[in-house]
Amino acid sequence: MTETENNVTRDHEPRKEMDPAFDAFRRSDDHGRDPNQLFLNPLLLPIITVRFLGAMWFSWLYYLVVLIFGPALSNDSLEVAILPAWREAIIVRSGQVLARMVLFCMGFHRVKRIIVPGYDEEKARHSTIMSNHVSLVDILLMMSVYMPTFVAKEAVRSIPLVGRILTGIQGIFVDRLKTERGNATALVKARQESLAKGERVLPLHLFPEGTTSNGEFMLPFKTGGFVSGNPVQPVIIRYPYDNFSPAYESVYAVPFIISLLSQWQNHVEYELHPLYVPSEEEKADPALYSRNVRDYMANAAKLKLSPSTYFDKIEYHAIVRNTEPPMKPKAA
Repeated sequence: MTETENNVTRDHEPRKEMDPAFDAFRRSDDHGRDPNQLFLNPLLLPIITVRFLGAMWFSWLYYLVVLIFGPALSNDSLEVAILPAWREAIIVRSGQVLARMVLFCMGFHRVKRIIVPGYDEEKARHSTIMSNHVSLVDILLMMSVYMPTFVAKEAVRSIPLVGRILTGIQGIFVDRLKTERGNATALVKARQESLAKGERVLPLHLFPEGTTSNGEFMLPFKTGGFVSGNPVQPVIIRYPYDNFSPAYESVYAVPFIISLLSQWQNHVEYELHPLYVPSEEEKADPALYSRNVRDYMANAAKLKLSPSTYFDKIEYHAIVRNTEPPMKPKAA
């Protein structure tokens, strides 16, 4: 049954919480289904406060570094500010160190690095880095490893602290209301071409799933990052946990951060794989290319493949948050 209202549509009956379509978004820890629930040890409140202030301090410190040594602000999403080598070195190295310090403040005292035979660091830094997306922590982790740039919504540019830092690391900003999907892909492709030519730009990192999962599944990949046909660098991220999973799923931001800081120690590991070089057939077919990279990464990470989409995710969130189920935009 299809239900239509204004410019949106729902192409199925409302589903139950345990529907298999929601398996990739259902938390697997003891947190429970309540998105406001806290996993909190009251005895750790002083430590939580110190950790939070420490993380904010190192974030503000990097903001100051970008403010002093970074590029001037620009509203042009196509413009890439090329800094003198010494200023870029300060931006990159300080970013890696301070991102690692923020991770430490969040309880990630040890970060496990796994290198698969065939991995080439130099090639990785001139390619598009692609990883599975599990947590908000993924971004900090990748900053501490590669100090790449990211794709973000245009609205992020105006967020204090975050917007200026993303501008400083050559972020790609996309206005989803004004930018056609093809144009957004063109922005990514242009940056990938710059990397392939060896131009002095920061590595580009993409989360091809487009959203987070619970860390046990791999969602379908978006094809935008594969249109250029250039090689990609697969990275697998895992969060072993004892009580509270760092997966950013079915929980609001504040309870998530407090629960994460409440654990004495959090765990993360990342696995660096050899560069994935596409065949001629994959270069000509971005959908085939994206599926093959997804299959490779899921097999390497021992993750289950899920056909679920972002709309399944927000429908599940509506169920556990007791809000109105969402509707998809009507097809043109």
